[in-house]
Amino acid sequence: MPVSGHFDEVRDISWDPKQQYLLSVSKDQTARLFGVWARPEDYGTINPDRKLSTRSWNEVSRPQVHGYDLNCLTFVGNHSHRFASGAEEKVC
Repeated sequence: MPVSGHFDEVRDISWDPKQQYLLSVSKDQTARLFGVWARPEDYGTINPDRKLSTRSWNEVSRPQVHGYDLNCLTFVGNHSHRFASGAEEKVC
C-alpha cells in the first residue's frame, strides 16, 4: 500500500471518543481519518484458517476537502462520527 497522508503542515489531531481512530486537519485543506488496517497473515493465498496478524495504521478516509486551510477540529458530543472543523476563511 502506498504511503499516504497530509502533504502540508498538520494543524490539529484528535482521537475519536472511543479511541478507535485518529482524525487530523492540515494546511493542505483536508481532514484525514486514520485507523488500524488488519490483514490476514496469509494474504494472497487461499486458506480457510486465516488469522489476523498483520496490523498497521493507514489513512482510511478523507471526510472533508475544503477550499481553505483547516486549523482545528473537535468531535461533537460523544459521537465518533460527528466532528466540526475550523478554517481561516478570508473575504476580500
